[in-house]
Amino acid sequence: MPKVSIIVPIYNVKEYMSAAVTSVINQSEKDIEIILVDDGSTDGSGRLCDQFAESDPRIQVIHKKNGGLSSARNAGVISAHADYVLFLDGDDYIHPRTVERLLEAISIAPADIVQFQYQEVEETVNLPDLAQIEIIGQSHTAQEAFSRLYEYGGVYASGCTKLIRKQLLIEIPFENIRHEDEMWCTRVFQRDLTITYIPDILYGYIMRQGSIIHSQFRPSMLDILEVRKQRIEALNKLGLEGLESQEIGKLFFSLLTLYRAAEYAHDDMSKAKIIHCFLEYKHLIMHKASIQGKLKLFLLVARIRNTFPFYLYCLVGKVQRWRKPK
Repeated sequence: MPKVSIIVPIYNVKEYMSAAVTSVINQSEKDIEIILVDDGSTDGSGRLCDQFAESDPRIQVIHKKNGGLSSARNAGVISAHADYVLFLDGDDYIHPRTVERLLEAISIAPADIVQFQYQEVEETVNLPDLAQIEIIGQSHTAQEAFSRLYEYGGVYASGCTKLIRKQLLIEIPFENIRHEDEMWCTRVFQRDLTITYIPDILYGYIMRQGSIIHSQFRPSMLDILEVRKQRIEALNKLGLEGLESQEIGKLFFSLLTLYRAAEYAHDDMSKAKIIHCFLEYKHLIMHKASIQGKLKLFLLVARIRNTFPFYLYCLVGKVQRWRKPK
C-alpha cells in the first residue's frame, strides 16, 4: 500500500500540467500513488496523462466526463489506496520534499489533517528550503479548528494545503459548487478532529489570468452566500460569537460586492437572489455583524432601507471607476 495518494485533477491545462505532474513524480518519498483525473479535457491533456502513466507505474489515470473540480477530486478519492490523500491542482506544483515532510509531521504529531502553507507565484520557481521540522500547534476541537482558520485566513481554507485522512474524504466529499474548499472546511471542522499545523511552504500556487478568481461575474459566484450561511449557523451552534460576528460581516460584504458585479453584468435574477438573502439575514446583519471602515456607512443605510445600500454601493463603485485615471 502506498503511503500517500496524490490526486491531480486535470482539465484543459496541457500547457501547464507537465510541471505539476513532474513535481509529484520527483518527490523525495517514492512510495506514493499518483492519480491523474482527466475531467473531460478537450485540449489533449488526457492524452498527456496517458503518456505520463506509460513512463511511471505509480501513475493511475481516470478519464471521466467533465463534472468540475469537486467531481474530479471525489473520483480520485474513491480510487485511492493510501490512508492519506494530498490534492494538487493541475496547473500548480509542490515542493520536492512535500510528502516526506508531511509523513514526518504525522509521525511526530498524529492527526486527521496536516495543515501547511502555500506561496503565490507567477511562474514555477523553487520553493524555500526546508529547515528542521517544527510543529507549530494542534487543534483537537471544532472551536480550535475554526479559530485557527480565521486566524490564518485563506491558506487554511484551501483543499490543496492539507494532507487529509482518506476516510474523512469518503464521509464528507467535496460539493459541486464554486467555493468547494470553503464549504468542505465548514462541514469538516464541525467535527472534533485532530489537525497538526506546520509552517512549511510546500505548495506553489501559480496566479494566472484565466483562473477562476480572475473570471467575470457568473451566477455561480452566489455559491459563496450558501457557504457563509452554513458557516454562520455552525459558528452559532459552537458558541463562537466573535467568529460568528466576523462571518456575518463577511456575508454583508459579499452581498454588496456580488450585487455590484451582478449590476454591471445586467443579471437581474442574481440581483433578486442577493436581495432575498439580505432580507433573510438583515436582522443578524443589523445586530451582530462585525464591520469596519466604509462598510459601516452602508450598514447604517441598511437600517433604514432594504435595498438602497446596494444601489448606493453600486453608485460608489461607478464614481470610483469614473475618477480612476486612464
